[in-house]
Order: sequence, then structure tokens, then C-alpha cells
Amino acid sequence: MKIMQICFAPIVNSAGGAEKVYCNMSNHFAKTNEVIDVCCDNLSGRPFYFLDENVKFVNLGETCDLKIPFSVKIQHEIARLLKKQGSNIEWPKEVFIRKQINDKLKYLLDEENPDVVICYELRSMVAIVECGFPSSKIVVMFHMDIESIVKSLSAKQEQILHKVRFIQVLLASYERILSAKGYTNVVCIGNIVPQYDGIKYSNREKTIIHVGRLDKNHKRQHLLIEAFSKISSQYLDWSVRFFGGDSKPKIYEKELQESIQGYHLEKQVFLMGKTSDIEVELKKASIFAFPSAYEGFPLALTEGMSMGLSAVGFKSCPAVNELIKDGSNGILCDESIDFLASALEELINNEEKRISYGKQAREDMKQYSAEKIYAEWDCLIENVLQENK
Repeated sequence: MKIMQICFAPIVNSAGGAEKVYCNMSNHFAKTNEVIDVCCDNLSGRPFYFLDENVKFVNLGETCDLKIPFSVKIQHEIARLLKKQGSNIEWPKEVFIRKQINDKLKYLLDEENPDVVICYELRSMVAIVECGFPSSKIVVMFHMDIESIVKSLSAKQEQILHKVRFIQVLLASYERILSAKGYTNVVCIGNIVPQYDGIKYSNREKTIIHVGRLDKNHKRQHLLIEAFSKISSQYLDWSVRFFGGDSKPKIYEKELQESIQGYHLEKQVFLMGKTSDIEVELKKASIFAFPSAYEGFPLALTEGMSMGLSAVGFKSCPAVNELIKDGSNGILCDESIDFLASALEELINNEEKRISYGKQAREDMKQYSAEKIYAEWDCLIENVLQENK
């Protein structure tokens, strides 16, 4: 069988959750299938995560001019105004880019003739269909909160989504949302969460850990710094460590450093940057704090929970409020600095509770073992193949 994965989000040397899924899925499928991975980056290179040498990696964007001469903020504002006016006008630059990519993609599809194509977002799904690939051979993955995706769907995207063979979502609540919208082709398969051995629950370092890309509006690391500043003087032997890189220019990273200095937390709060061995850091920590505004299925959080860490997140955050079960495997608090500080302090002061929550968190993550999740994916792919014989 020949499986193609296509992702138009950044892949080359990018260290996010979806990128990790992309590479891990490829490595699994490559054990018994021919796999072609397709991306559309204007950078040369390879994925940040390990990719099996048997996987064919194709970057459609290497020889295309993909840069749009407007900031992301301006792009979003123009799109919002056009949508508000009911306009279907497309920018000439976007039309030009799409034609470049689609011409290359169509050639690749004709050359490879895959049995199944897995699309990682709506843009790649639309591109595949525009190239004439059968919708019955397409699986679309949704990695973000479904409600926000559904609200932004165009009529064209809705039409295509009803025709693709499967829409894969990560949580049961997402499946219910799409089913209520009339979609009958939805399947729920979670992300894979590593299962760790040799976990020590007691006598860990007095460290609160956060793992994720530095992002002011999404991950909101500044909220954790502000919350910790309210209790830091009482717990001078505790520290907060952030693991994850910032996008360029490093404006938000600079803001976080200034906040650390402003609160005089230089000896307690640290921006550690990227690491390729986060397992070591998770094993040492005692609490996983995750103040995100929204998530699809946060791999960093689930890895921390699988490592036996008690977790803290906001009740208002999609996915986080399903994975963290308040009072069972962690604490869900109302969205405010004071409530977050209080939740952290509750766990800092109670090792017994940290251990209890951590053990339950690890147990809850077993349903996402590689063995179980890949078996579900293999079954789904086989289903697509059988129906297209």
C-alpha cells in the first residue's frame, strides 16, 4: 500500500505537536507500507523529529515564492472584512502561490498514485481535491479545537468535508460536535502518548515545568510567571522551567525575560529553550503547569501526565479540560492569575496529593498507547483501501 501524508503547516525543522505526529505516523506506516511525506515550506532541510530513511520526503515549497507581503495580523483582518462582506475575492498573490503548489502537487499525485492521502489541515485537503484526487481516498485530520474550526469553515470546505472518507478527531467531544453538524464520516482516534517506565513519584525536584512553543496568545507562558510571582517568596526552593522555542523575531521571549526580571525571579524562573530530550526534564519535575487558551490535543501535557506529573490547567481551555480531571489527576481552575497561583500552591504544599494525582494521570494516559492508537489507524486505513478496490 502507498500512503501519502500532506501538511501545509511548517514542518522543516519545526518542533511542534502536529509535526511530531506527522513524523511518528510516517515511521509507523513505513514498517509495512510505502510512505510519501509532503510539506510546503519555503525552507530547505528535514523535519526536526526523526524520520525513517525509507520515507520519501517532498517539500513542494522549496522552489516557490511563498512569502505574502503582509503581516499575519493584517492578513487575518483583511480575511475577516472580506468574509463579513460575503466576498469571495482572493488576493492575486494567494492565487499565484496556490497555482504553483497545485501544479507541483498534481504532478506528484499522478507520479505516485497513492492509495490513501492523509491531510493534516483544511488547506492541504482543498489542494488535494483541486488536483482531482478522489475524496473517497482522503482522510482529514483535525489537530485543533473543533468548535473554532467549524465556525471558520467556508462553503467549499464544508462541501469537501462531507465527501472525504474520514474526518479524524482527537477527542470524543469533537466527534459529537461534528455529528451534530450532520457529518457522518467522523472517527475519533487520539494522539499517541508515550508510556514511561521507572517513574519515581516521591522526592522529585521542586520544579514546576511547562513545555510548549513560546506563544503569547496560545500557550500564554506569561500567565504562569505572573501566578508564580504571587507565591514565589514563600517557596524560594521551588523553580519554574519553560522548555520550548520562540518564533522569530523573539519578541515574546524578550517580554518573558523582562517579566522575570521585573518580578525579580531570575533565580527561580528559567527559559530553557528547545530540548530533544524532554523525557529527562519531565522525570525530574513535580508539577506540570499549562495555562493555554485553547488546545486540540496537547501532546506536551499528556506526556507530562504519562510521566506521573500532577497537572494544572484552565477549565475554559478545550481539550485541557477533558484530559485533566479536576480532583482526580490534576487541578482545573478558573481563568485568572490568582486562581492559577492558588492551584500551584495547593500542589506545592501537598506531596501526597501530587503523587495521587500523578499516579492517576499516568493511568489515564494508557488509553493512548502506541499499540492501541496505531491499531486503530491501521484499521481505518484498511477500511479506506477496501472501499476503493
